[in-house]
Amino acid sequence: MAVPSEVVAPAEKARHRASLVAAVVLVVGAIAVLLARGGQDDRGLVERVLAAVKPQSAAFSLQLAAQAATADPRPLSEQVAPPVAGGGKAGWQVKIDGHVPIEGGVLHTPSTFHPGKDGYDLILHFHGDVAIVRESVEYAGINAALAIINVGIRSGPYRKTYQAPGAFEALLGQIHAALERRGLPKAKLRRLALTSWSAGYGAIESILENRQSPPPDADPLDAIVALDGVHAGFVDGDPERINERSVRAFVRAARAAAEGQIMLSLTHSAIDPGVYASTRRSQFYLLEQVGARPNDNAMLPIPPRVELDAARFAVAPEKKKAMVPTSDTRVGMLRVQGFEGITREHHAAHLTQMAVVGLADLAKRWSKPPRADLSDAVVAE
Repeated sequence: MAVPSEVVAPAEKARHRASLVAAVVLVVGAIAVLLARGGQDDRGLVERVLAAVKPQSAAFSLQLAAQAATADPRPLSEQVAPPVAGGGKAGWQVKIDGHVPIEGGVLHTPSTFHPGKDGYDLILHFHGDVAIVRESVEYAGINAALAIINVGIRSGPYRKTYQAPGAFEALLGQIHAALERRGLPKAKLRRLALTSWSAGYGAIESILENRQSPPPDADPLDAIVALDGVHAGFVDGDPERINERSVRAFVRAARAAAEGQIMLSLTHSAIDPGVYASTRRSQFYLLEQVGARPNDNAMLPIPPRVELDAARFAVAPEKKKAMVPTSDTRVGMLRVQGFEGITREHHAAHLTQMAVVGLADLAKRWSKPPRADLSDAVVAE
């Protein structure tokens, strides 16, 4: 596995590259939603999606290019955050602009990242526009480093990437080395959150199945957030029979969360792909495994609308949808939130609004010290 190199290009080039990544992920995200609904590859469908998205992607690139014209021209090595206060580590100086390439993605140090003397927290996100995810973490005010991985448009490539023994640990090693070069020599990983949108849940599934589990009292994995993801398969193609083996990793995680051992926050839309269980059906199945039923409530509040610069061209203004909740179920530290919608715009909203749906639970949990009593971390406001 290649050792990542520090990016020291001017801010203009970094932002331009970010715009290209954003455009590519925008296209593959749209294709993923449509293909999932159809159940099979359709070349004509793909071409129509590309034609529809191309004008928005071009406008997105032009907008970011214009922003880059007024960007800080100094090299990244001169762009640093103020020293972080705290004990003998008061001299931390962390580079916050640009990114570091890692296997399958990039590492960012958001403006909200201020590691303490005892180490750092890390969000490892799978699938989604890089700029949208970073802005969402900053909007939510989460103090953590952020790694974003994109390896495909369906869950299969994500599963495959982390099936090999040691693959997940190698990724963590790359991230740690990159953070050392960003200004955190000999820092320690305190807490880890695995987050995903759509197909990215496949990576979390493989990691839960194949990671080298540390001792319970030294396990950094603290939280999981899956946004409109987690699909179960059917037994022999029978839609009346959920294949438990296809979601066993999430069944174990749901039981652990229900018992207060870890935070698990899930969201689902009403999209039904037909050939496998929808996110709604799959997540209801997880609730069944912990002895709970969906808490349907017509009076649930609509999450506040988040307008991110990075998401301005992700969805046409006339097609932006409010995330109207249909259920909100909590068992211990397990939370399942359901929302209306069967269109790709509804699906995209789970990503563009992740700052207030999913990440909000993580922000609340991590606002407390790592070893504090977190049993009430996921509680209604």
